[in-house]
Amino acid sequence: MKNGRSWESPPLNRCAMITIHLDGKRLETEAGCRLKEIVKDRDPACCVAVIRPATKESEETDSFLLNTSSGEVGIEATVQGVAFLNLFKIGDTLPLHWSDRYAAAFGPFSSEISPDRKPHLYERGDVVLGCGGYDPKKSYLIFCKMRHYADFGASSDGGVVARVVSGRGIIDRWSTGDGITAINPVMSWADISRSFTTNDDDLVLEDGMEIITYAQIGALGYSPDHIETGAAESVEHLLLAMQDGHFVVGRDTSTHIRDERFSKTDVPFEVSTHRHEGAVTLRTRGNSRGSVYIYTTDVPRTPAQTTVGQVTHGIPLARLAREGDVFCVKVEPRRFDLVGMSLGDALETAARRG
Repeated sequence: MKNGRSWESPPLNRCAMITIHLDGKRLETEAGCRLKEIVKDRDPACCVAVIRPATKESEETDSFLLNTSSGEVGIEATVQGVAFLNLFKIGDTLPLHWSDRYAAAFGPFSSEISPDRKPHLYERGDVVLGCGGYDPKKSYLIFCKMRHYADFGASSDGGVVARVVSGRGIIDRWSTGDGITAINPVMSWADISRSFTTNDDDLVLEDGMEIITYAQIGALGYSPDHIETGAAESVEHLLLAMQDGHFVVGRDTSTHIRDERFSKTDVPFEVSTHRHEGAVTLRTRGNSRGSVYIYTTDVPRTPAQTTVGQVTHGIPLARLAREGDVFCVKVEPRRFDLVGMSLGDALETAARRG
């Protein structure tokens, strides 16, 4: 039951097997299996997103899934990127050509870009079509690991063809020998009448269902091997607001959801970026200042919002959540607070965090 609506379940047949996807992992289970049998120790306060298999022909979206030797990476393409990626053929494998603390490049391959020969500002998660030696015949797909200026031999608009929306931890782990083995368009699931959030542990699962139990947020400026402090104060507010592991939807709109528990708390304006789908921001002005926003569609930047992170897993949960819903959220890194601890406990806690 969701918002007073009931959902019919298929007849039970424990002899057959069905396939579901739980937080991106493929699982096989018996037909008639209930939610509580695959999602054990679920926080009862938190709902999960249920995406039922479509009954009509799906349409391609601007979402693509990259299969790599280290795991799957989800990207959302720009208008130019959709055209490029739909025609792009990688053969057996597109190998990792180089990687450093700033970016990782796969290729080479031939393209038709016109290099600008100028540096551009890139954000963590940007996917850039660039080239080596300003030669389009030596083009690369470049994944940015952190905010920085670089001349990647890209076009005059910077050459950003997509942005990473899931699997950001994977781009930090790429090393020699890795490669992209496939780039596939993601078929749209967003028939909202067949997708919903629920707290019903007895929900009977169907073949092809996708279950998402939490949202993961990557804090702005943080990566496993580097920390930038340009948004430190506002990110600390995010970590404090989400430290109980819950996102409480106080308001939902066509563009975002909002957690208002820390509203009317002063937050500094530190970083302005376009609010792409999955962007996490804090309001810095008005009665809603201090509230946490997750954007479910692209909207322009505003001086009343400071960017503090990006959803790296579970954006469908944010899309489907409605006012009054509570869902589980994990922020990377976790809040690190030693205040009030004894010296011994503080040293032990610090050692565990490296």
